[in-house]
Amino acid sequence: MVATPDNNHSYAVFHMPVELDLYNAETMKQSVERLLAAEPRPVIFDCGETDYVDSSGIGVLVFIHGRFLKRQRRFCFTRFRANVSRVIALTGLDGVFPIEDDLEDAVHYMEKMTRL
Repeated sequence: MVATPDNNHSYAVFHMPVELDLYNAETMKQSVERLLAAEPRPVIFDCGETDYVDSSGIGVLVFIHGRFLKRQRRFCFTRFRANVSRVIALTGLDGVFPIEDDLEDAVHYMEKMTRL
């Protein structure tokens, strides 16, 4: 759970944890709040290492979505593993969240959104 500073890009990358569940949900929410306060650039949430999400983890993703929209900040999720993608699809959130298949697509999405 760390934001990767990279001053060469117009976006930041936040690496999501291996498990997104009840155990770390509150810590994740606090991390997102700190990220919003410290990082003015759009954020790519890299979920490539996340292999488990429970209902609390889905709540964290909804929290991220809500916080970024409320602050009119740009973001997207990327690299969901198949098992996590299935959970998100079952909830219908795949039609709500900005989701890109890989980091390259997420970068293109961020660049496009920054021009708008």
